[in-house]
Amino acid sequence: MADVAAPVVALSREGRVTLPAKMRRALGLDEGSELFVEQRNGTIVLRPAMRVPRDDAWAYTAEHRARLNRAREDMVNGRILPFGEEELRELIAEHGRGGGEVTVTVQGPQGERTIALPRRREP
Repeated sequence: MADVAAPVVALSREGRVTLPAKMRRALGLDEGSELFVEQRNGTIVLRPAMRVPRDDAWAYTAEHRARLNRAREDMVNGRILPFGEEELRELIAEHGRGGGEVTVTVQGPQGERTIALPRRREP
């Protein structure tokens, strides 16, 4: 997104500032949009705010973000291979022998989840 020129705006008696329409459109701001207001090095900085539902807040904790960064580093360095549930099913179907199930436990935001995957039976 290209930057929009910095026009001069006036501060009202109530302390309100009207952001130019072109800026609001460029940032996707509508009536009721919330902004973070910061004072930084003698300037006022406004940033669009986003509310996170309580059930999703775990994903934004420093601990979880650090885990994601470690996982990304592991992927980049070839220590893990990314694949989803369907690839896991195919892998077990291709290499698993002898019938029965293979149980895989994955750690998620709501705790552990166990997935039972059938093995391919011997012909």
